[in-house]
Amino acid sequence: MKLKQEVEITRHYKDGTAERMKDEILIEYDFGIMLNDVLLVELLAIPKKLKELVVGYLYTERMITSVEDIDSLIIDEEACCARVRLKEAPASAEEGAKVTTDSGDYRMVPYQFYSEEDLKPLARIEYKPQTVLENFQKLMTGSDLFRNTGNVHSVLLCRGDEILYFAEDIGRFNAFDKAVGMALLDGVNLNECSLYTSGRIPSTIAMKALRAGIPMIVSRSAPSDRTLAVAEKYNLCIIGFTKRDQFNVYHEQR
Repeated sequence: MKLKQEVEITRHYKDGTAERMKDEILIEYDFGIMLNDVLLVELLAIPKKLKELVVGYLYTERMITSVEDIDSLIIDEEACCARVRLKEAPASAEEGAKVTTDSGDYRMVPYQFYSEEDLKPLARIEYKPQTVLENFQKLMTGSDLFRNTGNVHSVLLCRGDEILYFAEDIGRFNAFDKAVGMALLDGVNLNECSLYTSGRIPSTIAMKALRAGIPMIVSRSAPSDRTLAVAEKYNLCIIGFTKRDQFNVYHEQR
């Protein structure tokens, strides 16, 4: 499955001239996650690290508590979907449960997953300002696909100054879940990690971080009021408007 394709464009210049040239654009795919033969969600994604995307999605949506909950996970490239079976089938529920889409919206599914009532405040994580700035620059310069197409979000998962994983996708939620999935498959303790994202920090991203146990999010954009409400309730460190030489701490951990 290809990630990009070549097209012809016309580039216009300030002096009034123009020229025809070739450019590369991203190829979008509709990628479905089938849970016990029922379509759980369809994500707009790129065909890269799809197993990691599925594992991360199931975890950050509280459908599983560990990789061990998965009985089988098959990526069907021809059908462009993942076929997942859990060792313990989720209970059916008339009211259903909310799951997050790739755009941050919600859709209802006919299952009941793990309750969020047992979510607890996150443990404090220490950080050095210089490390935050250096890690963020690695995030912003790490994507060849963005340089070629200008059309992906990137995520970096770090432990202090150690770069653990880099993930990218057309949507920031997918990139987030891919990074989490990589960590889970390698048995990494996410409570010790910080996550750097090229995207905004809506409350849905904050909730994914909380469910994953990641105590710090760093972004080049700003959080929303609901994000800060989640951060205050669950002790999540929120850093935004990160640039080469500065950043804003919107919520510091206790």
